[in-house]
Amino acid sequence: MKTTLLLILALAIFLIKCTPEPIAITIKDAEPQIAVSSTAIDAKTVLVIASYSIFSLANLNYSDDGNTPVMPDGILVDSALVTISDGANIDTLEKVYPGVYLNTAFNLKTGFQYLLTVNDTLKKRKVVANTTYFDAVAANEILPVVTKKPTDTTIQLKMALTDNAATMSYYVMAYDRINPSKVPSPINSANFSIVNVGAVKKIEVFSSADAVNGTITKTFDIVDIQPTDTLFVHYGKIDRGYFNYLSSYKKTGSLINQITAEPITLPTNIVTGLGYFALYNVQRTFFDLKKY
Repeated sequence: MKTTLLLILALAIFLIKCTPEPIAITIKDAEPQIAVSSTAIDAKTVLVIASYSIFSLANLNYSDDGNTPVMPDGILVDSALVTISDGANIDTLEKVYPGVYLNTAFNLKTGFQYLLTVNDTLKKRKVVANTTYFDAVAANEILPVVTKKPTDTTIQLKMALTDNAATMSYYVMAYDRINPSKVPSPINSANFSIVNVGAVKKIEVFSSADAVNGTITKTFDIVDIQPTDTLFVHYGKIDRGYFNYLSSYKKTGSLINQITAEPITLPTNIVTGLGYFALYNVQRTFFDLKKY
């Protein structure tokens, strides 16, 4: 990436003090890295999204609504061999859309470790990552609370679950008004939730550090959801690394960092890459908010 900041500064000094004209400095672009995100729709179905990182001044176009980024050419990893291994078997994921790879024949087991390999055969780049699969943990209670006032209506989600584990446990709760069963859909479509501009606001993470007498009780403020919407909620148990990744992701407040994994300081388990490889099953619930 060429920069003219130093040149402009030096030129200003030249015009004022008649100093000699400076030499322009060229800074090479950082090499793009493979960025990975993943989801286990259930114990049999795994979806992996692979893209290349972009630098912060890249020119992103936007769709007609002015809000949804349109991926520049070459961002999606379109020629990868994507596999997941449990140490005994290696399963290959099929490309179902540029950068999107899917397999529906897994038999994921809670507590087992899985190795992801993404090998871009065209660009000769490869990343690997390890993660532990967690099965869904049923909540004692998940319930929306709609408070209607003359000037405003607030929506909250109350959760309670039992956690008596001797070791620390970590959880994620995500919500939207888009049915997650519609995923995967073409990138930039209304149903492809990872390209949701409000995504960063719609993820909450917590841990068993919040437990009192073996029970975690949480109340979350729900944003960008109307009392006439259907609220889709999922939550699941995750590992500590993914908990740290999501906590840092929320602090960035940036959708672009999530989609393209621009190389800022986010925790990662991707060796020589970016993003995070996570596998966990979830409890899915939906609520017609008009009934609350």
